[in-house]
Amino acid sequence: MMIKLKYLTLLIVLFGNFVINAQDLETLMKTGNDFYQNKQYQEAIENYESILQQGYVSGDLYYNLGNSYFRIGAIGNAILFYERALKISPSH
Repeated sequence: MMIKLKYLTLLIVLFGNFVINAQDLETLMKTGNDFYQNKQYQEAIENYESILQQGYVSGDLYYNLGNSYFRIGAIGNAILFYERALKISPSH
């Protein structure tokens, strides 16, 4: 009984951290999108890169990074992230 309680507590803590991290990622993505819309491309890149550093990967994230790099003239990075977006999400 005591062991089950420890596992249950551990699961609750881990799930709680996941929910918090998901909210943080969503906030970072929105902030990056806001920077992009305001033509603050370097700030958008920094936000999107911080999402990648947390281990999150998505076609939308790569696509947004590609667009941001394109806007600052970093064509090599833009192509890299566009290709990663296509690999994950071929409809991009």
